[in-house]
Amino acid sequence: MSDGVVRRCPECGKKPADRLLVQCSDCRVPFVYAREADAGLSTAQIDAVARYVLTSWKFWAGVLVVMTIAVVGVGEILEHFIDDRANRKFTELEQKTAGNNSAAFQQISNQINAEFRQPRIRSTIEQVAADRANDFITNSLHPSIETLQAGFDQARSRLMNSSNELAKLEADIKAARTNISQASGDNAGRLTLTDTAITNNGSNYVLTMYFKVTGDLPPGPIDIFAGTYKQTARILSFVVSPPNQAEPAIMSEAGDAARLKLNVVDRAPVLGLELNAATIVKLVSGVFESDITLPVAVDKIHLPAGGN
Repeated sequence: MSDGVVRRCPECGKKPADRLLVQCSDCRVPFVYAREADAGLSTAQIDAVARYVLTSWKFWAGVLVVMTIAVVGVGEILEHFIDDRANRKFTELEQKTAGNNSAAFQQISNQINAEFRQPRIRSTIEQVAADRANDFITNSLHPSIETLQAGFDQARSRLMNSSNELAKLEADIKAARTNISQASGDNAGRLTLTDTAITNNGSNYVLTMYFKVTGDLPPGPIDIFAGTYKQTARILSFVVSPPNQAEPAIMSEAGDAARLKLNVVDRAPVLGLELNAATIVKLVSGVFESDITLPVAVDKIHLPAGGN
């Protein structure tokens, strides 16, 4: 038998397992001769391959993957195309809208300006502004003025009270002097100021006054009155050393005057006066030769408004 010629089953295409076999053991069909080069798939073989492929899940899985990739790719292409087209449309719409808004705004502005130029609108605005100004004056300024007036009234009342207290102090001084003169005559004892010292207690000033006794002082307590110049300072304390010689000092409501009642027993008293600011102090008593006036840091005095 020449080269290139073989025997095959015409149904399944198998070659004989034994050269002595005449027919296919599977199909029971006699073998036929065919050239090796011309040997191809028979119709049965093609059908078998087709059935195998079509019933194979791997084939359909591959087809599904290919179709999925194709669908996704087409979807992305369509989405990109739609987005690009939509962006162009939106850009055109925004440009048209911006132009329309600008024109509309300009038209409205022109109409508003024209309306405000009309005398009727202008007079209405002026009337509203006048009403608002009246409301502000009535609701804001008037209460402030009334509050300020009330403050002035209170200050005036306090000043009158202070003046009344000073007048009462003057009357007490005159009465004390009269009593001393009547009791002792012309040879009455006196307290004479011999020395003073000014020290600081924080921001306050402490005025210390040293006295000596001349003659025989009258029996009983002695009244000493202290006051500050035009309320430029408040009296914080008015004491005597030794402390057992005096009762606690009595202060005026405004704090610009004080009264100290003391008994001179065995030695001359030392008076201490603490002030919260620079001022001029005046001491008055029936046992003084004359009223005593003492400056306390007078270069730093702050006179009240309107003071001379």
